[in-house]
Amino acid sequence: MNTITKIRFFMALWISKSVVILMKLLKRNATHFPGDVALKIDPQFLKHISSPKKIIMITGTNGKTSVTNMVLDVFALDKTPVIHNALGSNILQGIASSILTGTTFLNKSKHDLAVLEVDERSSRLIMPYLKPDYLIVNNLFRDSYRRNAHVEFIIKILQNTIPSSTHVIVNGDDMFATQVIQNRKHTIFSLQPISDEVTRHDSRIHDGQICPRCFHPMTFSFVRYHHLSHFMCPQCELQNPPSDVVAMLTSLKSHQLHLNVHQKLYVIERPQPSVNDAYNTAAVFGLFAAMGDDLDHRAQQLSTIKTVSSRFSEMMVKNKRIVGLLAKDQNPVANSRLCDFLTTQPHWGRLGLCFMNEVHAHEDHPHEVENMAYLYDTDFEYLNECQVTQFMLGGHRRFEFRSRLLLAGCDPQSMVMVKTEDDEIDAIDLNKVDTIVLMYSTKNIPEGLMLREKLIARINKEVI
Repeated sequence: MNTITKIRFFMALWISKSVVILMKLLKRNATHFPGDVALKIDPQFLKHISSPKKIIMITGTNGKTSVTNMVLDVFALDKTPVIHNALGSNILQGIASSILTGTTFLNKSKHDLAVLEVDERSSRLIMPYLKPDYLIVNNLFRDSYRRNAHVEFIIKILQNTIPSSTHVIVNGDDMFATQVIQNRKHTIFSLQPISDEVTRHDSRIHDGQICPRCFHPMTFSFVRYHHLSHFMCPQCELQNPPSDVVAMLTSLKSHQLHLNVHQKLYVIERPQPSVNDAYNTAAVFGLFAAMGDDLDHRAQQLSTIKTVSSRFSEMMVKNKRIVGLLAKDQNPVANSRLCDFLTTQPHWGRLGLCFMNEVHAHEDHPHEVENMAYLYDTDFEYLNECQVTQFMLGGHRRFEFRSRLLLAGCDPQSMVMVKTEDDEIDAIDLNKVDTIVLMYSTKNIPEGLMLREKLIARINKEVI
């Protein structure tokens, strides 16, 4: 660095670290703003700041937060100090905040390891400066229509951004995610068909009908959901790459996940069996296999890790079951998976569904324009296979939710319209439901957890 560049960088570092200290004194999460300050002073802040010796990144459309938390939990069991962004933003400013927090005022990295969740679109702004040694690509689906509506768009960003030196750990069942392998070192993980799983061919979303390489119609011997499948292009012969980590579940309700790594079998006990959890666990195990870790030890550690409660929670209060589910806002695939998941829980009985995943419903922004088109790609039709006795609809876009549910053929008599999401809890008829499902978004997890406490208090007061 020349003198002017060095002065600018250290000004950015010292001022932004001072902002971190001030925000912590004010009991605020310094997870985004300090990085924003640093980048405004020095736009190439990430290029100049000292980085850890080893960098692990996790990206993909769905599951990257869960995977990141699992990796961090394992390193926590080892008492390995890690720079991470688990509490903050996964875009450029959040990554900058995390790195500067883990750096001294003299620009020395405090720790040798960083584990960073990275927004796939933001990777082009991050990876040229912070080059990951290992990168997990969990899956690639259509996402928010404002940013990531087309899978092909994201693939091009990743293909052009991931450093050639990076070892990628990729979902081999995803024909789009596997396109990032190219000439890079790679570890492939996959999940074998499960004996009692019902594959869905009726989803509104299947972006893999045409070969992403030669645009010829694809053929499939097995489709799990959307484009996660065993695929083959008859023309260019694009197909699933050979798997290094093969995950197996004996049934959808099995708590034991078997992982075959180069002909050696490992067994991991998981608290909440599901297809998504199996993929996430296989991705993490693939990372540790790529790193050359002791896999017997890692399997034991992963058996002790629980799902983050903000992603999924289940409890009984008196005779009512309360389930918290993260229904990712603006994402038709994540919401379709949730609707499909509900069809696999018949023991939950009569369902009351509280929709609280509108982005702006929990804020005083009634005039914000929120693109609700994702509702019309979401498979709400699956809810007709459940015993839903109440749809609780609140927030500024409640009428749009109602319209979509009506188009899906849901019973209008079961739809309860209230002004705010907070009102949904008061309007539930507890005599008509056995299970109340709270579906909140990534933008309002605290509000969702607060409303859960309100529901618990109401049940304790009113249910005998």
